[in-house]
Amino acid sequence: MGWFSKFINGGATAPSDNKPEVAFSDQKSALGVNTGQSADSTRGSVIEFLRLQVVAITKKQGRALEANEVDAQVDLYEAGYIDSLSVSELLVQAEGRFGVRLPDYIVGGSVNTLEALADYISVQNSEN
Repeated sequence: MGWFSKFINGGATAPSDNKPEVAFSDQKSALGVNTGQSADSTRGSVIEFLRLQVVAITKKQGRALEANEVDAQVDLYEAGYIDSLSVSELLVQAEGRFGVRLPDYIVGGSVNTLEALADYISVQNSEN
């Protein structure tokens, strides 16, 4: 009987991939290992890219923001940077730039700021 049959019948757990469990907030500290860059420079470049995308999105909405006016620590929706339609545009641009998959529902909850989104992207990038 394979592990799956044992799992279904309550006699086993799924096999481990032997990767240590690391909290999301702690994963960003290990990013430089795979990329050869420091975690801060990688994170900073992701945040800067996301800021520029927010500027482009708000410009299409008739608002004139500069990149330095986009606060990476505030809630994207509450600040009015994005809405339910423009979030898809932001994520598509980030997917294309960083080669990661970002489902539409990712922005919200704990991933509600540019910093949190940059951390999520960096973690996804390091896992690929």
